[in-house]
Amino acid sequence: MAKKYSSNWDAKRLIVSFNQKQWRQDFASFVREKKFWDITRVTRSRSISNNPLDRGIKSFEVYNQYGGSVKVTYQDDNKIIDSTDDEIIRKYLQEKGV
Repeated sequence: MAKKYSSNWDAKRLIVSFNQKQWRQDFASFVREKKFWDITRVTRSRSISNNPLDRGIKSFEVYNQYGGSVKVTYQDDNKIIDSTDDEIIRKYLQEKGV
C-alpha cells in the first residue's frame, strides 16, 4: 500500500521550548539587542541534578565576552523557574505572545 503524503496541515501556534536549540538562540539574540552586547553566546541546556525529583529541571546561560550573563532555569521546556534577569524574560515571553 502506498504511503500518503499530506501537503496541508492544521494551523498551530508555535510554543516556546527552551529545550530546543533554536529557542535558546532566539532568546540570546533578544538579550543581545536589549542589553546592547556585541558578541553573545549561549550554552547548551543542562540538567540541574540527577535527583529523580528534579527531573525535567534544566538551565542554560546567555553570556558575553566581558562577563555579563543571564542564567535561566526552566522546567517542562517553557516554565521559567528562576532567572538572573526576570525583566528581560518577561519582555521576551510577552513579545512571543506566551
